[in-house]
Amino acid sequence: MLVSAETAARNNAELCHAVFAAHRQAGSFGSHSWSCRGQAPLFYPNLVTLTRDFSADASSEALLEHLDRDLLDAWAVKDSFDCLDLSSSGFKPLFSATWLCYPPQQFRDSDAASDLHWHRIQSSSDLQNWRSAWNAGAQDDENSPIVPALLARRDIDILAGSYDGQLQAGCILNRSADVVGLSNIFRSEAAPDDWLASCMAAISRLHPGLPIVGYDSGDMLQAMLGNGFQEIGSLRVWLRSP
Repeated sequence: MLVSAETAARNNAELCHAVFAAHRQAGSFGSHSWSCRGQAPLFYPNLVTLTRDFSADASSEALLEHLDRDLLDAWAVKDSFDCLDLSSSGFKPLFSATWLCYPPQQFRDSDAASDLHWHRIQSSSDLQNWRSAWNAGAQDDENSPIVPALLARRDIDILAGSYDGQLQAGCILNRSADVVGLSNIFRSEAAPDDWLASCMAAISRLHPGLPIVGYDSGDMLQAMLGNGFQEIGSLRVWLRSP
């Protein structure tokens, strides 16, 4: 069962809402968008469109008008349907990507057997190791968007894949009513070739019967398409600097 891009966008907005809340920033949902006026955590947008009718959302229009008057920090908008032109408001395209859906599958213990062992991150020290592996050690830990407060949320799982005693892959899951969102997925060069297949098997066991949604581009997009994901739409992220 494939889901719509609208469902995937809503799930992604719920993840953004949780990450902002973990940074003590209050976002809000409107009829056609989710937004937060506060300074965004690194790599996260201030606004996510939820429908193609975003322009009809009065609160969203007011938000963009606010940006025209007073822009103190960089702002990003996730155009979930790749249908907006925000250039007149001073935004520039940052990147484009493809929405993906992985249909529900039932895995047995013998399916997708791998040397990679997947487990939930549960402690701050393990999370610090996960963050270092996720961004290859290049990110200042103090500025990480993924903070320990997320570990207490029941709708979010931070997963790590270990191989030969070392963390070699990881991802974040966020559970919505009807889907599981997959984001922040990564692997090291030392990860087994079947790392992605074993990841999908682990997620499907944790959340049986639910479609998995997310987005990606480039080589990772091709890898995900080669492992059972299907395209359900496109998106674009716009950035406006101070």
